[in-house]
Amino acid sequence: MTLLNFTPLNAQNLGAYYSPFDKQQLDKNIVDKWTGSADLIEAFLSNEKYPDLSLEQKYERTSLGGKHYTFQVYYKGLAIEQVFIKILVDKSQDIRLIQSNLPDIQLWSTITYSRANTAEQKVYLFHENRFTPCLKESVLDEKTDTYAERFWVNESLFYENNLKFHSDTTAYAKVFQPDPLTSSGMSYGGNYQDAFSFDTTGLLIQNMNNPGGNTITANSTNYNYYGQSFNVPTESYVNNFSDPIIRQVFESIFLNGQGVVIGFNTAITNDVSSYVTSITIEDYNYPALEQELVWGTMPVDFSGGNFNLSNSFFIISEFSAPFTNPNSSFTDTFNFNRSQIDFEDVNAFYHLNNFKAHWESLGFTDLASEVILIDAHGNNGADNSFFTPTSPPRLVFGQGGVDDAEDADVLIHEYGHAISAFASPSTNVDSERRALDEGFGDYLASSYSKQYSNFNSNDVFSWDGHNEFWSGRISNSNKTKLDISSSENIYFNGEVWSTTLNDLYTELGAVVTDKLAIEVMYYNMPNTTISQAARNLFLADTLIYNGIHSCEIFDVLFTRKFLQGSCTDFYTGLRPSHSLNKGVQLLNTYGFTNYNQDLTLLFEGANYANSQLQVFNVSGKLIRRQNIEANSEKLNFPDLPGGIYLIEVRTDEQIYRFKVLKN
Repeated sequence: MTLLNFTPLNAQNLGAYYSPFDKQQLDKNIVDKWTGSADLIEAFLSNEKYPDLSLEQKYERTSLGGKHYTFQVYYKGLAIEQVFIKILVDKSQDIRLIQSNLPDIQLWSTITYSRANTAEQKVYLFHENRFTPCLKESVLDEKTDTYAERFWVNESLFYENNLKFHSDTTAYAKVFQPDPLTSSGMSYGGNYQDAFSFDTTGLLIQNMNNPGGNTITANSTNYNYYGQSFNVPTESYVNNFSDPIIRQVFESIFLNGQGVVIGFNTAITNDVSSYVTSITIEDYNYPALEQELVWGTMPVDFSGGNFNLSNSFFIISEFSAPFTNPNSSFTDTFNFNRSQIDFEDVNAFYHLNNFKAHWESLGFTDLASEVILIDAHGNNGADNSFFTPTSPPRLVFGQGGVDDAEDADVLIHEYGHAISAFASPSTNVDSERRALDEGFGDYLASSYSKQYSNFNSNDVFSWDGHNEFWSGRISNSNKTKLDISSSENIYFNGEVWSTTLNDLYTELGAVVTDKLAIEVMYYNMPNTTISQAARNLFLADTLIYNGIHSCEIFDVLFTRKFLQGSCTDFYTGLRPSHSLNKGVQLLNTYGFTNYNQDLTLLFEGANYANSQLQVFNVSGKLIRRQNIEANSEKLNFPDLPGGIYLIEVRTDEQIYRFKVLKN
């Protein structure tokens, strides 16, 4: 079988933060009328008709800003994978945003279609600028850690899209809040580290006879002696062993908190008297770490006479090695320390429920669409965790280094992937879109930590990382939009987004920024860029807060080099992205804003004939329309109350949009 790199279609950059349309108000009946027709595309996205195209509503989500309808695109009855049309309708039933990643009309002719093969080839995949008929297969194999969608072109060739991105009552539990380093105000090390290690005299396993006194040369990290494999101690790499007796010893022994051996390495030596065996106790419960445990409450299920770590939103499960048995309790108390295997189950269950309650308190009630299975001891013990949108969805936390489920940053970051998947299903496609997800999760982790303490709150994974195991990440880097690069990984680029949101947190606080950060994730499409998400912050603020934080958002995006100019220029002057060709200019916006002077609409490179001007208020409602009679016209609207307005000029060739402010 041949696995090909999967590079889906890039989303169109539609430019404006939001697009009010001069159409009748949208209601569910109108959405239903669009189903199965190409009218929507023809009306809003192109002047050319897409042949044999139909739509089917796939998702409907409700955010604070309104309803989000996602339509799957079909060609002659077959779905075109990851090609969507997405519409945001505000609470007044007005269309505020239309997005599509439809390919250019010229590429439509590359589709090959035969009714004879419909039964075998269920979908189309747009790849490398052409449509490929494929058989779609969902792959879920937890033994091999595989969560993917495969699109088979033939029996040996496929494209793969990896899906890893990365009755209730109350019980009481001992947990970290949010982790022992943040709560104690300490850095990793000493009594504030994961494991306790000490050296002892060499522990002999067995003597191996070498009666002939043969010279045995040990010059590599591994050695085989009569069918037995050993690690060779560092000091022995260049040694020749020729003694009559050669000793097998323990080089290192690893124990869990209960003293049970969980692993060991052996070595060979000819001198036990000078040899040292290292013993390490994993998840060691230092008294200093024990002092950082506090009591918390969490909603659990009571059934069969037991309190179980499950409810309507999360279920502690076991489906990935290493295998453990999820704990239940005869009482309403879960009291474990970090050296006990059950602690990670309890800690994960507590923090995930705690954060769910937080985003519900912000008003997002449409995100818990499915119960999530949680494996707090999974991923084959690796130092890695992930979310996967299988059915049911799963959160899997590894155990390498510090157990991931001990660090609330890891728990909340991975839950951020779940929020993203629930808000905009099937969109976590392409490198920069995935980077957006990583940055979103990192921001949520930092914001969550700040609920408890500001100590190292910008060190993402402050207990699991920033230590001997790995360096972790930060949410207050000096990166800007200019640092985003296709040659960098998604975590590097993701720090640009987490830092941008963290700047907003500093300006606007937790509640406002958390709302904006989550709301923007509803607007995502396959291949959405970080720059597009940044501009969508204005739309989110408009729909939730009537645009009152626009200048704070602008200042943050200016600092991070997403925008140029000043907030005043941005809202009262020409938008550079809409005047690059100087076809139409809007002049004297400063005088209009501050002194009630006339605006001047000037046609330079565009023809004013058949042109029309429309004015929308901040809610996107049309409040003024007029025809353009000359290539230079004076505009004034003395009856308009103070506020932000969008002026739209439609010519035969193009639409120009300007934002103005009236005091």
